[in-house]
Amino acid sequence: MDLKKLVSGAVVIALGAVLFTGCASDPAEKADALTTSFITLQDKGAQVFAQVEYDQVSAKMAELANLREQKKYKEATALADSIDAAMQVLSAALETNGAQMAQQEAASVGEEITMFKAAVDANKKDLVADDAQKYADQATALETQAAGLQSELDSQNFLSAYNTAKSIKDQVAVSTQEITVKIEEAKAAKKGRK
Repeated sequence: MDLKKLVSGAVVIALGAVLFTGCASDPAEKADALTTSFITLQDKGAQVFAQVEYDQVSAKMAELANLREQKKYKEATALADSIDAAMQVLSAALETNGAQMAQQEAASVGEEITMFKAAVDANKKDLVADDAQKYADQATALETQAAGLQSELDSQNFLSAYNTAKSIKDQVAVSTQEITVKIEEAKAAKKGRK
């Protein structure tokens, strides 16, 4: 009789373990929602503005995929909940840092355009008339591009504003190099005539 109780007890425990393991289901829907949110944050510039938080969520997302692949659904479900919390931290860091960094770049663009315009104005007498007009027109075009930054900042499109500001700064740098060369050439030509 004891053997029958022992065998039936073992069968009950085994069935209980199978049922318990079977209760945990693949958190596919939650994982898909997290993936969609993560992609959205990437598109907004998470890697640029919140690198540390981005790396943490990225590592957890890879771990989640691994747990799901191994069919460790209970652990995957728990991890998905922690990823959701980490994603909220990432989103907050992205908004805060994105706004700050994009606004700093936009302000820097304004300063660099102002310095470029001052260089054009200060050296008009040394430049050929066509060159002076060309650089004055470039300054105006750069100011027009920079004016668009504010609307991007207002719509919280921080990555676009940041990238646009970087692009404008690159254009200002190229134009500044060009005008410096033109000024040096003009001064050298004037000295050669004397």
